[in-house]
Amino acid sequence: MATTPRFGLLPSDDNTGRTQTWDYQAPAYASTQAIITQAGNTIVNMALTGACAITIAVGSSTTQPYAGDKIQFIFIPNGSSQTVTFSTGFAVTASTIVCTGNKYASVDFTFNGTAWQETARSITV
Repeated sequence: MATTPRFGLLPSDDNTGRTQTWDYQAPAYASTQAIITQAGNTIVNMALTGACAITIAVGSSTTQPYAGDKIQFIFIPNGSSQTVTFSTGFAVTASTIVCTGNKYASVDFTFNGTAWQETARSITV
């Protein structure tokens, strides 16, 4: 778990955002998903056809993710309600989110140096 930020702290380091990295993942449905981030900002777009449990990598003291990295999950159920469980690597307000049929759900996280801390969640009305 890298507790250092992705951008440099020295006056000669870039902290303008020009070196910011983005990633987009759209994994095929599986009842268990293991997410590994490789960028400062990651979007994971998941179509759900059943319940799903998600784990996420927290790296090591010298490897990604870095403190302040962000990830956004977008869940699209198949017309019936599906439950997503946040497992290893997450610090959440509730360990599950129910994606109601014909609605969408999203959950945002920021890496705090130890775990992916939930910052927002929503379900469309």
